[in-house]
Amino acid sequence: MPKVITAEQAASLIKSGDVVFVHSNGANPEALLDALSARGGKLRDVEMIHLLTLGRAPHLERGLEESFIHRAYFIGANARDAVNSGRAFYHPIHLSNYGKCVVARRPNVALLHVSPPRKGCYGLGVSIEAAPEAIDSVKANGGLVIAQVNPRMPYVHGRGFVEEHLIDYLVEVDDPIPETEPPPINPRQRRIGELIAEYLIQDGSTLQVGIGAVPDAAVACAVDYGRTDLGVHTEIYTDALMRATEAGAISNQRKVINNDYAVSGIFIGTQELYEWIHDNPRVQGRCSAYTNNVRSISANPDVVAINGAIGVDLNGSVFADSLAPNRIYSGYGGQCDFMRGAAFTGPNGKPGKGIIALESTYVKDGELQSKIVGLHPAGMNITVTAADPAYIVTEWGIVNLAGLALGERIRALAAIAYPAFRDDLLRQAEQMGGVTQYITAAARARGLPDGVVVRIE
Repeated sequence: MPKVITAEQAASLIKSGDVVFVHSNGANPEALLDALSARGGKLRDVEMIHLLTLGRAPHLERGLEESFIHRAYFIGANARDAVNSGRAFYHPIHLSNYGKCVVARRPNVALLHVSPPRKGCYGLGVSIEAAPEAIDSVKANGGLVIAQVNPRMPYVHGRGFVEEHLIDYLVEVDDPIPETEPPPINPRQRRIGELIAEYLIQDGSTLQVGIGAVPDAAVACAVDYGRTDLGVHTEIYTDALMRATEAGAISNQRKVINNDYAVSGIFIGTQELYEWIHDNPRVQGRCSAYTNNVRSISANPDVVAINGAIGVDLNGSVFADSLAPNRIYSGYGGQCDFMRGAAFTGPNGKPGKGIIALESTYVKDGELQSKIVGLHPAGMNITVTAADPAYIVTEWGIVNLAGLALGERIRALAAIAYPAFRDDLLRQAEQMGGVTQYITAAARARGLPDGVVVRIE
């Protein structure tokens, strides 16, 4: 039986040089981090490992750099300043490998945020990700598992549990789970959602969606377009998927594996979502090594993976984790996992569709800029390569890059850019040798239309 102690007592058990796994997303153990950070002046070189965390991150405050070495495998708003000012490390990884990366750091402490026990097990709640691997690794290294137990943490069905005997200490809390409100959807984002729902989502498709207005719009439009029997196999479950399930569009009945229920490794949203997933057998949790495994993804029919990006170049290379070479914004996450998993041939003998959906422009310093660029900015990470089959969708149309040569990609991607930038993009390509070198007479004869390009295999 774990021993019940205070957060301050739990923090006193952590020593200089320890390697600490921190439960992430909405399962951020804020009470434990508050107590640990208060001891910062007495500690040196404590490694802190986690993904994006919602809510407080006091160990990242300025002045604690010598106390805590932060290793971010995906960053959110509370970590961006620390990472971009050099006070924390950013690790670019695919989420499918996060568990292996955690084990490689040899953690000897795990700080968890769990739901009350059932049948001898505590639930990992809204964030399973790599917690199971971390717990096993900590115990193998002779370390401590410390959990704050919270009656407000949802009990999520599936395989996101930790057996009671594996927890050494419990800290009792009764705190709200950090929420994320769905972003508002503007007309351009709505148009992108309509294109995806009309041309790329079919009855029976298995959905993966990222966080943001465009994926939310695609799910909402799938409901509006009357799509039925949709399934869900995703890394992050959001309010949009809950609402589509309540509307009857998602049944999970046509899935080959995990039939009859949705699968996700992380749940991020509102209190309404947290209450809805609590003890709901229609939604089940799995670790990221499973949800993001390309074999698991491709085992279901017509996978449609919908993710956003910061930009895409005319070769089809996607960048999504950085705003500039020295400004990390988020991380790789599972973008490439799902792009590649969707591209595999599914049980019906056909590949699915990996989608990068983005508005065609953004505003910088008061000026309109194109998100489709000639070449990706030097020094920025490519999160999806030009060799990965992808559907690129803007409010101006859809391009299926699969089977397109470089010159054909240039013409097609320029055609779904904002109209004012199309000629300039083609001029950039010509200066790089792209147009003259790669666009053949046959490619010109294809007659790619100006504006909407829809090419669906």
